[in-house]
Amino acid sequence: MPVTLRDLATNADIRDRIFLICDIDAAPDEPAPNWITIDGSTDFSVIARDGTGGLFLVMPGSPRIVYASSEGQAGVIAAGLEELMTLIVTCPYYESLLQYSGNGNVDEMRRAAPFSEESWMGDEDEFAAARAYLKELGIAEPKDVIGALHRAVSTPIDVRFHDQPAMPLFGRFVIEDNPFYRMQKG
Repeated sequence: MPVTLRDLATNADIRDRIFLICDIDAAPDEPAPNWITIDGSTDFSVIARDGTGGLFLVMPGSPRIVYASSEGQAGVIAAGLEELMTLIVTCPYYESLLQYSGNGNVDEMRRAAPFSEESWMGDEDEFAAARAYLKELGIAEPKDVIGALHRAVSTPIDVRFHDQPAMPLFGRFVIEDNPFYRMQKG
C-alpha cells in the first residue's frame, strides 16, 4: 500500500517516521507562497517542508513533486509521491548527491553516494526502525534510485522566485571538492 497525500495529512506515525529519517515535516499546514510560480502558475499545494525551510510542492493535475530550496534552487525532485517517498526513505542524503553532481552528471552522483551515505547523521537504531516501518507500507528499494533522482531533476520546468528564475538543483561540486573526503583519502 503506497503512501498517499491523505496519509501524509492524517497519519502522525508516518509523518514522525519520515521526520526521523530525513527531517521533513510532511504536514506543514501552511498556505502556498505567492512569490513562487511553477510554469507561470501559483496554483499548487505545499505537501512538506524540510528542516532548512525548503518546500515540496505539487500542482493540481500533475503527480510531479517540485522542490524549492530556501537557497533559491528549485526543480522537479520526483515523478510522483511514491517516487518521493522511495527517495527519502532509501536515499535521505539525496541533497548531497545533487550538490556533488558536477552540474548534473549522474556518474558523479553515483561516486558521491557511498561517501554521502557514510556521513549521513542520525541515531542508527531509530533510523533503521523508521525505515523498516515505512518499507512495511510498501516503500521498497528501487533498482536505481540515483538514476530516478537524476531523471526527475533533469525534467524541464520553469520555477521562479519573485519573478526570477530559480537556480538548478544540481550543484557544481564533485566529491573531491569536499575537504572531509580529501582528509579521509589522504
